[in-house]
Amino acid sequence: MGRLTLAPVWSRISQAVLGYRPLEDLAADTVVVCPEETAELAPPIHLPHQLGLIRGVHEFSAGLDDELRLATEPVGIHQETIAYRLSSVALVKGRLCKARSHKALTFRRTYPAPRWLDQTLDTGALASSNAGNDYFAHFLLDDIATMRLAQQFSSVVTASLGAPRTAHSQQYLDEFSLQPRDLEVAFFKELWVFRDFPQNSHRRRRLRALAGELNCRYGGARAGVPPVFIRRGTHGAARLLTNEPEVLDYLLGRGFQIIDPDTSSVSEMCSMLNGSPLALGVEGSQL
Repeated sequence: MGRLTLAPVWSRISQAVLGYRPLEDLAADTVVVCPEETAELAPPIHLPHQLGLIRGVHEFSAGLDDELRLATEPVGIHQETIAYRLSSVALVKGRLCKARSHKALTFRRTYPAPRWLDQTLDTGALASSNAGNDYFAHFLLDDIATMRLAQQFSSVVTASLGAPRTAHSQQYLDEFSLQPRDLEVAFFKELWVFRDFPQNSHRRRRLRALAGELNCRYGGARAGVPPVFIRRGTHGAARLLTNEPEVLDYLLGRGFQIIDPDTSSVSEMCSMLNGSPLALGVEGSQL
């Protein structure tokens, strides 16, 4: 029998009265999976004076000066990858709630309201991020990589926002034999969460291992594989080429294969992409 939880409401009230605390500060246990690392960074590839032509940055940026600094500095610091064990935490409609703290698992607006909890779980390891829940490329490159880390701590769970997974998202989970439990509302007696965005050596090894699985299945670098052009498609933000038919004709005449994510399965795309010497496309998650 389910019970009503006031966790989202109580979390907001507590924060207003007592002040916000990051969820990680309330962890019962902390495990450093990979320490901070310093690494040399490859220089950006650009024509002379081309960086001076940049006029705008993405919505999550700290500003143009900061982006140029990040793009050109020769040495970077990769922060720690950390696992946090939380006790008595509620997952409610894309938000983790505990006392005077919360963690949003989506950039979309969520409303604090009482919810029915129909399941209480002893333990779990959450492999969802706000970017991964909202953007396909982050699901593939961030959340799936975190799932491989989460498997070392407990059974893997993900935060559902109420909509079914896209076909490509599910197909990639199948390719990597991942079967996370997708939950919309639940209470955890113990839950592991992760800071897993740093591109340190631990994360790079996991990403290489995932790519290696696809290479084993679909073939790695080898002679005779044609270059490909990946169409932007019609889903997500519109980034269509005004002269796309002419571009496609030009590339087809030079031996390129054309991939249309709107109509191709993951296995079909991997069959054409793996081992290809060159992939072209418009900026976006299809790349």
